[in-house]
Parts: sequence; structure tokens; C-alpha cells
Amino acid sequence: MPMLGSIKPLSDTLAELYTRVTTHLITQGRRSWGLLPDEATARTGEDSTGCLYRGPDGTMCAIGCLIPDRLYMPSLERLSLADLTTASQWNPVWGILVAAGIPREPEVADLLGRLQEIHDSVPVEDWPTQLAALAEEEAFPIPEVLAAALNDPSWIKTPLPGADRPETGVETPDEEIEDPDDIDPTPWGITPPQY
Repeated sequence: MPMLGSIKPLSDTLAELYTRVTTHLITQGRRSWGLLPDEATARTGEDSTGCLYRGPDGTMCAIGCLIPDRLYMPSLERLSLADLTTASQWNPVWGILVAAGIPREPEVADLLGRLQEIHDSVPVEDWPTQLAALAEEEAFPIPEVLAAALNDPSWIKTPLPGADRPETGVETPDEEIEDPDDIDPTPWGITPPQY
């Protein structure tokens, strides 16, 4: 049991969370994005792509990197971040984050929501500037890996198929395709499994 004197101020916790997530995102250098798992698809009856707590090639999103492997389960996929960004609401993801030692506080929910928004909505090449702006706004120190990325555009990793188009997960050509038979159903040479 922690002694009262060992409890950290929330500002320290926020700065540590920022550093941990920022270091993860910059080191990973690409989104955790892909086909949502069968367990999630079964709940909605739809196949779709989206942000994944655990994605292809071991990728993890801003929240996913905070979830210990022993507590992760595929059924967490598709839980809305909107449910997560209000500390007064409870869902299984909050339960896992609390079990991992992350305090359930409105300031934490706000920070995690902002970091997840960068992961989901900001082009990967713009992550360093957006993460640095967040650090400046919150008076967080800039992690070394972020400082290096701000000065070296080669930090970015080769994106996985679909990771550059989060709104659909599928890259579309610039010219309009009039005949549906002209659409390649297997972009990037990936053949979907037949069931």
C-alpha cells in the first residue's frame, strides 16, 4: 500500500502518460489501423476497418499502448473512445486502464482523448508537430524521440496498407472509376480469406 507521501501529483502523472504515449507513437511511426476483429464485427453485423488497440504487425494506438498484454482482449476493439473520454462514464477499457495504474480522472481522460485524436485523425507525418504543440500547451517536457523526429523527416515508418486513409482504410485512386469491374478487390495483392 503506498504511503501518503509517495502519491504523485496528477500533473506528474499526466506528463508521464504524455511521454509514454508520444514515445510509443513516434517510435512506432504509423497508425494501428486495420480490419476490426470478428468479435467486434459480430456485435454490429458489419465488417469495417478502424483504429485498433492492437493492430497489424504489433502496432498499438495511443490507448492500446497503455493496455498491458495480460489485460488485452479482442472484444475491446470497437469500444468507442467517446465512452472513454469522460471519466465519469465507465466501460471495460477504463477498468483495464485503472487496473494498469492509470487514474480515472477527467484530466487523464481529456489527455488520452487528445492523444488518440492525433493517432486517428492527424496525418502521421504531422504527428511530431501536433504532439509538440500539445506538450507546449500543457507545459510537458518534449521527449527525446519527439525532438529527434521534429528535426528528421525520415523518422516515419512505411505505412501499412490502408493506414494512410483512416476514413475508409482503403486507398482510392485519384481518378473516378466508372465501371465497378475495374476496381481491384485485392489492393496491395492481399487476397481476403474465403469463408
